[in-house]
Amino acid sequence: MAVDIIWAKGHPNIKASHRSTLEITKDSKLTPRGNCIIGVSANKSAKELSESLKGELRKGYHLVALLISSRDVDTLTAMGHPKLSIEDNTSIVIRKSGYIDDRTVAIYSNKASRDISRRLVNSLIEGDDLLVILSTGKNILEALSQAIQAVREYSMSLDKLINKLAGRPGFEPGTYGSLQG
Repeated sequence: MAVDIIWAKGHPNIKASHRSTLEITKDSKLTPRGNCIIGVSANKSAKELSESLKGELRKGYHLVALLISSRDVDTLTAMGHPKLSIEDNTSIVIRKSGYIDDRTVAIYSNKASRDISRRLVNSLIEGDDLLVILSTGKNILEALSQAIQAVREYSMSLDKLINKLAGRPGFEPGTYGSLQG
């Protein structure tokens, strides 16, 4: 069971309309043709994910992804596979299909970019930051438990959790105030 955190930014050209993939990229530019992309300027690529997470995905473990903006939270589930290389230096891709390339971190997802909450997508179009928590487990409940445990372990406000886990330069406390419980 492993957890990793990815930070990305929204962009006015986010369409989130692709029917089979969802992508987060380290690239800062996005053309309207990138309709699977939900986040740019990410702090990690597939290759930079933790070795424990990549190892479990290569064992075929389940993946749960929590997608968080200042206005909404969405989740998706997917599967790892022994043929995943998870070696791309630019992107992280989750697919509904079984297609695998270096960017692919999980397959057989229950969602693609077009299935993501429109409230979350609209906040990203308006430039919100995107926090992605990826967690693995031998089953979906175990993977979800890992994501929840990652939040519980820090037992602090979401602002402090995001700051501590992501370590993102330029983070301004209060940005995610609407998500605090």
